[in-house]
Amino acid sequence: MGITVGKSYDRSAAEFFNAAQVLTTLQKQAVNELVIDLKNYGVWSKMKAVYPMVGQTGVSSSFEINLKDINTFRGSFSGGWTFSSTGAKPSTGYMDTGLIPSASISNYNSHMSFYSRTNTPGGVDLGAFQGAGNFYASAYYFNGNRNFLQRGDNDGATYTPTKYTGCFVWNAPNQSLAATYEDGVLKVQNTTTTTQIRPNVSVTLSAFNAGTKSLFSPRECAFASIGDGLTDTEAINLSLAIQRFQTTLGRQV
Repeated sequence: MGITVGKSYDRSAAEFFNAAQVLTTLQKQAVNELVIDLKNYGVWSKMKAVYPMVGQTGVSSSFEINLKDINTFRGSFSGGWTFSSTGAKPSTGYMDTGLIPSASISNYNSHMSFYSRTNTPGGVDLGAFQGAGNFYASAYYFNGNRNFLQRGDNDGATYTPTKYTGCFVWNAPNQSLAATYEDGVLKVQNTTTTTQIRPNVSVTLSAFNAGTKSLFSPRECAFASIGDGLTDTEAINLSLAIQRFQTTLGRQV
């Protein structure tokens, strides 16, 4: 049975419910609040793909749906995964988003976000690579640094982490700036002039896609997004919206 819009749900949220079919009342409430927050913060229009990671325990079908547009960038899960009320946890598994940076991401204008519920290092949370073109982000990589690397191996905003759980936003709003946020706090902001090369392979969740998949992440994902670059205020507000979403679901860390 389909779900009509009704007075209580935002249209974008209701379309997601209709596609997912298996959400609980609490999950619908949380997703609806999330959509409204993202729109009120001016972030919704900058999203390409949003994965709330909600659905029926043991069933992958709703976890792969793109909240921003149910008809595009639907994920495809491979390998080992556990799907539950707290999110999607990989076991040497990955989700192919179908989003190819060279086709869908503008030059020098992008962000990625990830909400981790697992305090374990290792692997890449979102990533694609082709030739000299890097487009990846992680709560852990290279010597324990969190990274957003988009335009080359030496280009990004890295810092030494104290934990691997929480809300992470990696942002590159223009040619000369890259920033990393943790739980709504700016941790590092770097200037850069490296030439950008956007990969022609799709971004994968919980792994690094260089044609073959590697650097698998062990962290449970409770939210992920890919989209255009954000202002500092928008990046912080995105973090607030994600954190409120997790709190409503009772799965915040």
